[in-house]
Amino acid sequence: MKKITATVIFIISALAASAQSVHSTGDLAFNLYSIQNLGGGVHVTDIDTPHNTMYNPASAAGFQRITGDLNYIHLQGLGDLSGAGNAVNAAVSFPTKFGVLSGSLRWLGTDGLTGSTLDFGNLFMGNFTFSKEIYSDLYIGSGITFSAGKSYGAASDFDWGTGLNLGFIHLPGNLGFMKNFRWGITLANMGKGYGDTGYSYDKAIPGNFTIGAGVQFDLIDKNKFVWTVQGDLRSPTFTDLKIDIATDILIADIIKIDSSVSLALRDAIAGETGTIIPSVGLSVKIPLRSKEGVGIMGSSEMNVNIAAAPLYDDIWAFGGGLTIPFGVLDDEPPILQVDFDKVQYISPNFDGTQDELIIPITVEDDRYIKGYFLVIKDDNGNTVKEIRNKEERPENESLKNLFSRLVSAKEGTSVPQSFRWDGKADSGEMVPDGTYNFEIVFWDDNLNYTEAYPGVFIIDTVSPEVEVESIEGTDLIFSPDGDGNKDTIQFNQSGSEEKEWKGLITDAAGNVVREFVWYGTIDNAIWDGTDNNGNLVPDGVYQYEVISIDEAGNTVKKAIENSTIWEELDSD
Repeated sequence: MKKITATVIFIISALAASAQSVHSTGDLAFNLYSIQNLGGGVHVTDIDTPHNTMYNPASAAGFQRITGDLNYIHLQGLGDLSGAGNAVNAAVSFPTKFGVLSGSLRWLGTDGLTGSTLDFGNLFMGNFTFSKEIYSDLYIGSGITFSAGKSYGAASDFDWGTGLNLGFIHLPGNLGFMKNFRWGITLANMGKGYGDTGYSYDKAIPGNFTIGAGVQFDLIDKNKFVWTVQGDLRSPTFTDLKIDIATDILIADIIKIDSSVSLALRDAIAGETGTIIPSVGLSVKIPLRSKEGVGIMGSSEMNVNIAAAPLYDDIWAFGGGLTIPFGVLDDEPPILQVDFDKVQYISPNFDGTQDELIIPITVEDDRYIKGYFLVIKDDNGNTVKEIRNKEERPENESLKNLFSRLVSAKEGTSVPQSFRWDGKADSGEMVPDGTYNFEIVFWDDNLNYTEAYPGVFIIDTVSPEVEVESIEGTDLIFSPDGDGNKDTIQFNQSGSEEKEWKGLITDAAGNVVREFVWYGTIDNAIWDGTDNNGNLVPDGVYQYEVISIDEAGNTVKKAIENSTIWEELDSD
């Protein structure tokens, strides 16, 4: 890899040294697209303005609101060079279910900078791009650029250009000490560039066929303070090599301070190092909500941006502008309702009774439910099972799935009406009996998370235990006639401690005539021959049965059959 890098740099250096003009001013057009680019530099990973789609069409894929940007940049000759130039830029992005559409128009005028290397003539430019969030961590985009105007250095007063832009941004998250890491690659201006008729193909504005790569991450990510660094490397027309390094500081999510330096290989060869002087930008977020919470002009905020940057030949650029997202950003988490208000018991023993944990849920959100998880832990805090939404699993992020998501409308993940669990751990084994806890969390596409819903349930696959002493022979016959002789029959029994036990006396037709109930520990049952209403039942054959169904649905039944009730005849 080191040899390949060295070879590429050598080839580019040779091409740069042999080029018709040593300066690389055409690439500076990128810096004049927006105040953010002017103060913070040009970066593949910038996603804060629709103007950046002129460089990386994937940059607007995460926009959720219609966003407009209008700015003016004044070019002023200082020192030995006098004169002035102007740049006016307007751009807007429209989010849709299928992706984000962006467009921009701009005018660059440098005729007033007489004798400067920074000679763009009078140039109108624009672009149209399509950006899409394929996954939560992958943005892609493509776009068409166009330009026309009075070409600098051309024999004719008119020149034009058009090209194709492609790019992507990957946002893998935290990587070691690098928080909120993201990187990207772009191929810009693949076509005919404005101005290449006058000088050469490698002097277009901006450069023809520019490949760029960049990274961005936060060194510090606190609630009121975020420190970000960025680094980019690009090669306009493969005849130059340019590096941009920048740092941003965000204070209280209101004030953002940008600073950047850049250097091109051609400039270094020519001894032109003006852009090494740091550029500086400042952005202030101004809330626009009224007391009723309604945004002025339909917006909840407005960003006021100013910047200053050194260019060429003692030329400095000073600019200001506004970035306005229309509408209110969704910062409310989904509304989660769980029908699980008490400890539940399950018995996953495949007997058809309470074999599964069932958690009914309903979820609502103003935008899209992006994901969810259910985590089940044992009493020691060890995770035994995780259930997550299918779309966000890594195995589903394939090339085949990539194409289907590219052409599909954006929608939330499907939400189940309930969570079901059969008692199997992630390993596939049945978990042991015991107390378990679970948590449920949902989040939307703005990463607004619900508070974790806690629940407790108990797995109990052991049936209640009971022993009933057998009664044989004449002991099964009793005469509840009140003569003091065998007026009752007693069923001696013992069993495990359960929530409820029942003893049932049924007649020959199976009808329950008498019921005994015990809570906790079972006791002996003594029957005096009466029914539940206290009336003496007729002579006949009856059965005694003891039953317990625990809270997990486990059941035990034992019976003593053929208990005959008879009345002693009168001696008369």
